[in-house]
Amino acid sequence: MQIRVLTGDDIRRALPMKVAIEGMKQAFAQLSSRQAFAPHPSRMEIGYTGLALMLPGRTKQSAAIEIVSIFPHNLASGLPSSYALVVAFDPAHGRPLALLEGSVLEAIAAGAAAGAATDVLARADSEVVAIFGSDEPARMELEAIRAVRPIREARVYSPNREYAAAFAQEMGAQAFSTPPETVAGADIVCTATFKPRPAFPGRHLKPGVSINTVDSYAIDTQDVDGETLRRALVVVDSRKTVLAEAAQIRVPLGTGNLSESLVYAEIGEILAGTKPGRTSAEQTTYFKSCCVGVQNAVAAGLAVERAAAENLGVVVEL
Repeated sequence: MQIRVLTGDDIRRALPMKVAIEGMKQAFAQLSSRQAFAPHPSRMEIGYTGLALMLPGRTKQSAAIEIVSIFPHNLASGLPSSYALVVAFDPAHGRPLALLEGSVLEAIAAGAAAGAATDVLARADSEVVAIFGSDEPARMELEAIRAVRPIREARVYSPNREYAAAFAQEMGAQAFSTPPETVAGADIVCTATFKPRPAFPGRHLKPGVSINTVDSYAIDTQDVDGETLRRALVVVDSRKTVLAEAAQIRVPLGTGNLSESLVYAEIGEILAGTKPGRTSAEQTTYFKSCCVGVQNAVAAGLAVERAAAENLGVVVEL
């Protein structure tokens, strides 16, 4: 059996952000119409601080399984907070097609999800974006936002000033010192964190802001507060997954038990035209993604297809 092995650099070359965003739109629309599937991830704790997950996903065009380990405290040691591998399959016959470096693929997929949501939810005149986080998912979120909106000012906040400064220099952004000043006046706010407390106070958000929170598997993370949720049109990637997994949705409103009525729509319903999105310039929107399996499936499928065409990676015999 032959299989293509793709490094992170191979994936970056094979999967431009605009291509990933368009693929993500199709995947989300298929998920909401039950033409694509993303079962709940299998979860296993590792030690006291680590978590391993297996995330399968299938769209009409692609199928993949991601295996990811999440160790948030690695950052204190200068190590990545997660490691991941993705196996892509031929959805028609089940043949393994490729083994992909998962952290880069996942970051592109997470960014593309934020880009797809921003394209249908954010005001067309959005120019200022605030990013919370300074690692690869945060970089991909900013790249995706710039692909769909005419951004003139990008801000970044991280409690690690050194990381924020490096991000700002690399991405053409400005590092801010506090969360309130980071979000003040921002048209779009994106988080890519694993924090147990909200990344910013909702009272400092301007009317009409569009918020994206992605790349957060740990069940005890919470990127936004109750005030933000109460004022927002809440849109998710998957109702089933978000209500089961996301503390951002469950915790801020008090009991931890939440009526599904808070969730207005899945992003796929808006993309498919079965529900309207933003209805006024003053409306706040909040998109929450748990990085469901179809995101990696569609990103892997596109990367493998384009890598084969461009002869990227290494083909090995197993």
